[in-house]
Amino acid sequence: EADPVIGRLRWTSPSAAFFVSAHTNEIDVPINAAYAERKLTPTMVTFAVDGRVFHKLGLTASGWSTLRLRVPPPLVRGHQYRRVDITTEPPWSPAAVLGIHDSRVLGVQLGDVVAR
Repeated sequence: EADPVIGRLRWTSPSAAFFVSAHTNEIDVPINAAYAERKLTPTMVTFAVDGRVFHKLGLTASGWSTLRLRVPPPLVRGHQYRRVDITTEPPWSPAAVLGIHDSRVLGVQLGDVVAR
């Protein structure tokens, strides 16, 4: 999809993953918890690299922000890529929050991630 503020975006499901180079030291993650202010509890977003949680964030309002996250050093050297997992709790449905006929179960919106 596209957004006038951020450009290209994608929706996550309750969990999502992407890969970065093994030499990545930090990532910039454009993120939006759409309609967060209409939900009963904060949107908790957890970031893990290679299965290790390294950042948690609670979002209570929608709006784009870019997180700059330091990536922890790898436990095992020699891999070409590292996996970044994003988990959203609680997931939400447009049908429940907005009262429309869209029964998808969603997490957060992400813009293009930049790794360095």
